Amino acid sequence: MAKQKAQEKIQYSRVYEGFRGLRSLFHELFGSNKEKTEICVLGLNELLKKSNFINFFNFYHDLRKQNKIKLRLILNKDMKKLVEQKYKPAGMYSSQDNIKYIDFPFPTGVFIFKDHVINIIADEKVTAFDIKSRQNSERYRQFFNSIWKKS
Repeated sequence: MAKQKAQEKIQYSRVYEGFRGLRSLFHELFGSNKEKTEICVLGLNELLKKSNFINFFNFYHDLRKQNKIKLRLILNKDMKKLVEQKYKPAGMYSSQDNIKYIDFPFPTGVFIFKDHVINIIADEKVTAFDIKSRQNSERYRQFFNSIWKKS
């Protein structure tokens, strides 16, 4: 019991660069998924517009579906047309995935999965910041859920 409590307090942060780094990060997180769970995602606005992200998103959604990870996604309402015309026809989102659109210009993409919060920034190159902290992920999940309920 004491060992389990100590493991719950393990916190760390890691930085992943480039698409190889992103693939590595999501493979590490999703590949070991043995429980029924979901990923909550905020934003991604500019990332979805970039053509070089399409291959990554194909990989991400395939891996997510293989590991039976449900998705709840909140995007800016300006992304609806792009998602409907480009991403859904490519099979990246299924009828089991929940997507809501709101009027908010998210500055980055934020993924909340288990006790991880991942912030993805795409400037000249893609960088992902993975923060493993149960307390931090619970706060982000509460924030996500409050937006979800309001929309």
